This record gives sequence, C-alpha cells and structure tokens, in this order.
Amino acid sequence: MPPRSLEMTLPRPYIASSHAQLTTCFQQENVLDIVKTCHSEAGGDVCLVCPVKLSSTADVLWTRGNSSIYAGTNKLVRDVNLRINSCSTDLSSLRISNVTIKNVNEKYYCQRITNAEWNAGFILDIIGKPVVTITKESIHASDKDVQILMCKADGVLEPITLTWLVNGNVEGTDIFHKISNHSVSSRLHSRNDFRHRPEDASRNDWCEFRVFSQYLRNMPKHMNIVDIVGCDTEKVPHYIYMEYLTNGTLLDFLLDTSKENDYSTAIYDKRIRPFSLTRDARQLATFSSQILEALMFLETVDCDHLGICARKVLLDNNTNCKLYDFNLCSATTKILSNINLEVSPCLKWFAPETIVNREYSQNSNIWSYAVFMWEVFSMGKTPFEKLDLEGLKSAINIQPPLPQKQQLAERHDDNEYSFYQ
Repeated sequence: MPPRSLEMTLPRPYIASSHAQLTTCFQQENVLDIVKTCHSEAGGDVCLVCPVKLSSTADVLWTRGNSSIYAGTNKLVRDVNLRINSCSTDLSSLRISNVTIKNVNEKYYCQRITNAEWNAGFILDIIGKPVVTITKESIHASDKDVQILMCKADGVLEPITLTWLVNGNVEGTDIFHKISNHSVSSRLHSRNDFRHRPEDASRNDWCEFRVFSQYLRNMPKHMNIVDIVGCDTEKVPHYIYMEYLTNGTLLDFLLDTSKENDYSTAIYDKRIRPFSLTRDARQLATFSSQILEALMFLETVDCDHLGICARKVLLDNNTNCKLYDFNLCSATTKILSNINLEVSPCLKWFAPETIVNREYSQNSNIWSYAVFMWEVFSMGKTPFEKLDLEGLKSAINIQPPLPQKQQLAERHDDNEYSFYQ
C-alpha cells in the first residue's frame, strides 16, 4: 500500500498554471555587460527583446550558447519553437515557445554583425512542473511477501529532496545534489509480515503486528541487518518499509557468479567484480561471518530468524550482507504453526526438530546456519534438492547430511583455505 502522501522539496517555488504564460525579458542598451536572467514557468513562452531597432534587424545575430540560430531574419537551425521578431513592434526579438525544464540555464545572445564586441545576453531560469508517480514492484521472483515502493519525480531541478511520509510521519528521505535528465527516484521496501494470507489474519494478528512494528522503530541498527525506515499500521493490511538495496539477494549474486540464472544475471550490478570459488573463497567466508554477526545481534534483541538462507540476505553496493525477515521470539511458535511445510521455500534450511515437531530454539539456528554456509560455498545450489518433506524426515540421520564441496575438500590443507576446516 503506497504512503498516504509524498512531500517533495523543490529548489524554488512551484507555480501552478492552467495555461501557457508569456514572459518578456528586455535587455537595456546601457547594461550590455550584464546577462539578464529570464524566469519562466515550464510550458510557457519566453520573449527575449534586444535593444536594436527592427530597421536594423539585418545587422543582428542571435546565438544560443556557441551556436548561431538567426542571422538577420535567416533561420540557421531547425527548431520550430524559435521565431524572430514576434514579440516587439519596434525592437528585434526572439520568441522561444513551450519552454521545458531542459531549457534551464540556456544562454542566448543578441549581437551586432558589424560590431563583434557588442552583445546583449540572456539566461533562462525555468520553474519546473514536477510529475510524481508511485509504483509497486516485487523485489525477487520467489519472495512474494517483499515488495518495493518506487517514487519517480520527473521535470525537477537539482538540488532536490524527496521525503516519504506515512501517516504524517517521515519514514525516509533522499537528497539529490546531482541528477540526470531532470528525473529522480526514491525506493522503499515494504513487507507484509504474516506467513498466512493477510485476508485470513485476525484482529489479534494485526495487534501483534502493531506491537512488532513499534518494536522495530526502537530497535538499534546493525550493519548486517536491513534498516527499517517505517511502518504503516493505519489501515489493513499493514506494511513495514525497509531500506532499498540495489544488488538484490545473496542468492542472486551467487547464481550470477556461477551463470546459472537469467534473472540473477539481469539484476546483478556489474560494477561488483565477479569471483571464482577457488580464487575468492575467503569472500564467501566473509559473507558467512557477516550473517553470523547478524544472528548474534538478533539474539541480543530477542528476535528469531526462521529459515536462514541466501534468498533472505540482501547486498549493498560494497557487497556487505544484510539479513531481513526476522520476528520477535514471542511470535515464533505461532508463526511456525501457520507455516505450510509442504510448500515453504525455507523448508530445506529448517532444523530437524522444526520439520518433525515444529519446535524452534537457538540451537535450531546452528543447523540452519550450517545449511546456509553449505549453500554459500556451493555458489547458490539448493540443499537436499531432490527431497520433499517426507524425504527430509527420513534423511535426517544420514551422515553427513550434506556432502562437503569437492573444490574446497581437495584444498583443505592449503593455508589460504584453513578457515574452512
């Protein structure tokens, strides 16, 4: 559900108008060394009036930047928005029709052909008409409970600040000092936190969600936990808004590196250098240690994470891992009772006691984390890939449950890979 309102701070006042306006700028002959600034609303017309009589128009050269556009009455460019001598009855003039934000800071000069040192200058200052759109999209094809709210503002000038307001509360701010094509965008993650269908949620469920959202507002930040930037609990369904991380999930990263997934190849930021298992296995260990730090932090704030896996880890621009989709310890039992294990995407990461008895403890994290490490060092392969729920129950006592990756097993005596032993 998109925020109730969007506040956008522009570098200058926005003036609404239902029709095009005409702005006329006169340059006086006695201030020719001063470039006159012409303020106009986007969509309007601007008339630049030069202190040269119409009878001497043949001696006038109009330029835009370093390019000549009119020599006398001869048009030198193909621009339908430019017209000569249509603004004044006695002075040379140039009319610029339907100015846009792209015309901002354009410089025009009126020069005498017979006197290269004589010129009158103008600079356009356009007041934009920003167009704001808010859309919603999925962050990952297999994570339907996580979505992105994206706000795009077109027709804006730098600097500009976009501020997300949810129920009157500031939930996120982006400041843009440099922009491209007069367009900026800001993103928020949203997550409906119920594992069962929102339409089946009871009043108590929504009350518990409100308690959880308030807890998240006051929870300390951690470099390996996705930042919570806001919560929307005014109307059902409720949403949690999270920071936007541009490089997708750790699973996307691993699959792209192994070139086994078209979606991952498309979303993966190519500015991050891909690596091979044998060359950069230490980076894989770093990923694992960062998530271990995240789990240790969650334990200190009375939170659990059910089903620790690479699809639940996001990457920032520096390839730092950030874990998301956790819950209060007090809600774990209820959440487990509502999970359909047959179709749960995290089933194969669950500990045996969770699969068999729907029980969870801090020791369950050890099993899930070990399976997560196997997934990381397997470059995103699915653990227990060919086993369903009943097969998993039967395979619990197999030793070892998962095979050691051959590439590292062959080199475990190498000092470079001693961390894996």
